[in-house]
Amino acid sequence: MSPITGQTITSETFCDETWQEAVYTDCRFRGCNFSETIFRHCQFVNCRFEFCACNGTVWENCQITNGSFSSTSLFGASFSACKCTGTDFSGADVSAISFSRCRLDYTLFTGCDLRRLDLRGCDLSYADLTSSCLKRANLQDCRLHGARVQGCDLQECDLRGADISGCDLKSAHLQKTHLDIRQASQLAESLGAIVE
Repeated sequence: MSPITGQTITSETFCDETWQEAVYTDCRFRGCNFSETIFRHCQFVNCRFEFCACNGTVWENCQITNGSFSSTSLFGASFSACKCTGTDFSGADVSAISFSRCRLDYTLFTGCDLRRLDLRGCDLSYADLTSSCLKRANLQDCRLHGARVQGCDLQECDLRGADISGCDLKSAHLQKTHLDIRQASQLAESLGAIVE
């Protein structure tokens, strides 16, 4: 498949297909149906998915950078070893979505319902998680350096082993949140306590 640049693709159906090494730049997909499609080693740079159905899609080793999934359903979508730097998931249906070994730095999940999501080992550096729900999510060994968590629900979330440097946990909801000793010490110091 030849690289495609600057196109608007509207109301097309691509269900149950396999896309291999497709390259799209500055493209807009509007009202398209990608349900159950598999994407392998694809690149979507500065692309927008608007009002699309991406239910049950599988994304493997893909680059989806500086894009957006506005009003798009990603119900049950699976992302594995993908680079999603700068992509906006806000306003998308992310129910039952999964990420494994993904780069999610500078992504926007503002107001998203990510409860019980397993994000172990993902890089969420500088991600915007403002007002999102990560209740009971697994963030073990994640990189959360500089992530914005104002109003984020982290109740019963597992943060053990995660890099929380530069992440202001004081502004998040932390009831029954699992922290390791190092993180608990960082949090105490950010609240003005002297840890000895």
